[in-house]
Amino acid sequence: MRRFILSLIILASASAYGQTYIKLNAPAVLVKAFNPSIETRLSNKWTFEFDMLMTFRNETNDKGPFRILMLQPEGRYYFNEINKGFFVGINTGYAMFRMTKPHWLFKEDYNSLHEYQMGWSVQAGVTLGYEWKIKDRWLIDAFVGGGRQWSNYYGFNFQTGEQYEKFNGSAEYMPYKGGINIGYRLGK
Repeated sequence: MRRFILSLIILASASAYGQTYIKLNAPAVLVKAFNPSIETRLSNKWTFEFDMLMTFRNETNDKGPFRILMLQPEGRYYFNEINKGFFVGINTGYAMFRMTKPHWLFKEDYNSLHEYQMGWSVQAGVTLGYEWKIKDRWLIDAFVGGGRQWSNYYGFNFQTGEQYEKFNGSAEYMPYKGGINIGYRLGK
């Protein structure tokens, strides 16, 4: 993990344009998730952003586990100038998860809340957002994104560790990213 973060800092420092922001999703911190990102300029209208999302919910509580590691590269197009105003992004991503399904969203009758799924997924979709520069080096980035997600997973009982579901898969259209980033510009 430290090597990954150090690599992102080195990438940001090597930015040819000095237009590289490191960001942290403020609402994610409130729900015990870590969602940093780095965005660097590619041209006058395009940037490249790399997001990482990690959650760490304890598996011994009654709600079951909720652990996710998601990595998402994204190309962003700004309608006015980079890091200012409306943008649209095209993203893809990969996630590994160990989580309890939100039973209230589904009509199927699951055995109990003591079941969790462990697996991986890939995503591809779009992001819409807006960025405000609030000071010389600081900005706020509000965004929401979603698209198609393909998942493969196994089902387990988190109290006994027994596997109740062999291999399963699903594909759906859904929102999978969103928040309010606070960003700081690196370089000159």
